[in-house]
Amino acid sequence: MEILVIDGIPVPVHSLAPINELHTVEGGSSFKRMMNGRLVKQQNWQKQNIVFTGSGTKPLGLAVDFSQSYIIKSSSPLGVRSLSNQITVPSGRRTDAGYMPKGMALIGMEWVETTIGFAADLATLGVVGGATQYEVLYYPELTVMSDPPEETVDSLTGQYTWTLEVREV
Repeated sequence: MEILVIDGIPVPVHSLAPINELHTVEGGSSFKRMMNGRLVKQQNWQKQNIVFTGSGTKPLGLAVDFSQSYIIKSSSPLGVRSLSNQITVPSGRRTDAGYMPKGMALIGMEWVETTIGFAADLATLGVVGGATQYEVLYYPELTVMSDPPEETVDSLTGQYTWTLEVREV
C-alpha cells in the first residue's frame, strides 16, 4: 500500500482513493536565436511542481503550517529511462522502507526487475542479457511550499475532494 506523506502526516491511499499526481517542471530557461539562425536554449534552474488531487469519505485535515516549507513524500513512482545501465536519478527521492528505488530492464516487450546500486545519485543497474533499455523507478521526496489545499464536500454523498499544489523550494 503506497502512502502519501505530507509534513510527516501519512495520508493512506486506500482511505482517500484515488490520489492523482500531476508532475511538471518549472524552470528559468529561454530560447535564443544566434546570428546564423541556430537555436540555443539557455537554462539557469529547474524545480518540480506537483498537483495532488484526491477524494474519499474523510476530509484531508492537515495540521500543517503552510507559511513554512515542509517535506512531501509521493505515493506514486516516477521513472528515468536510458539505453545504458547507469542512470542519474534525482536526489529528491524516498529512501524509507517500501519506497526504495527499483531497477528494471526491458527484454523484448517485458520489464523485469534487476539489481540496483547507488554512488550518490548515479544508479548502476545489473546488466541483463538481451535488455534494450533500463529504468529506475523512484518515489519523489521534496521540500516544498504551498497554500493550504482546496477541499469540497458533497453533502448528499458525504464525498470529499481536495487539491494540493506544491512547488519545490
